[in-house]
Amino acid sequence: MRILLWHGYLLGGTGSNVYTRALAREWSRAGHEVVVVSQERAPEHYDLGGATTVAVDLPGGLLPVFVMDRYEGLNPKYLQDFSEAERRAYVDANAAALRELLPADLVFANHVLMGAPVGAATGAPFRVKAHGSELEYSMRDRPELERLGREALARADATFVGSAHIREVLEDVVGHVDRVFEVPPGVDIDEFRLQDRDAALAGLLAEAQNDPQNGGNERLPDDGNAKELAAFLSNPGPLVVYFGKLIEQKG
Repeated sequence: MRILLWHGYLLGGTGSNVYTRALAREWSRAGHEVVVVSQERAPEHYDLGGATTVAVDLPGGLLPVFVMDRYEGLNPKYLQDFSEAERRAYVDANAAALRELLPADLVFANHVLMGAPVGAATGAPFRVKAHGSELEYSMRDRPELERLGREALARADATFVGSAHIREVLEDVVGHVDRVFEVPPGVDIDEFRLQDRDAALAGLLAEAQNDPQNGGNERLPDDGNAKELAAFLSNPGPLVVYFGKLIEQKG
């Protein structure tokens, strides 16, 4: 199959960025011809398994975001603060880039907004992955964006969610959507392997001991992690582990 994989952001970092590059890598390894259309200008830094890449030039470099972050060379702006004209220009630029790459067997777009409108504007059959950040941070309780998402998803061949929770959030925000499929996130079993507890703990502590001083940078591991982890994980009882960004929106 020839697959056009659209993602509105970079390929580094967390969340849907990681999901996109993993999907590109695994689809490519499975023998598909994959083209990743995104904002990534340095794809050579990532293992995409043979997928090729295209970077879209945005009008004014204006990038719709759900959580404010730093994007070198781009002008991030909350999606909910975009004017209708700005949204239309963004969709037109991305849809035009995709149309130049057609025909394809599948156009797969990330995020209800702006992925579904971009997919719909190509005129080709498309499918959408709802990640949740767009629903909670930008669309919820904003009727215009809820309507935009609902109308675009109605034109999709399928909408994928990673859990029953996101399916409920999707329905809560945009109303009933047909052809929704739950596909839980996968695990790279080459990267994540079960180990004996003692060996796994020793490896974790060795990694933590090699962490540089963070100098107050919240994006780097905390100073003294090795000591803290050794004390915390000395308890042989059950543990509950949270894996994700340490931000208020994650609860």
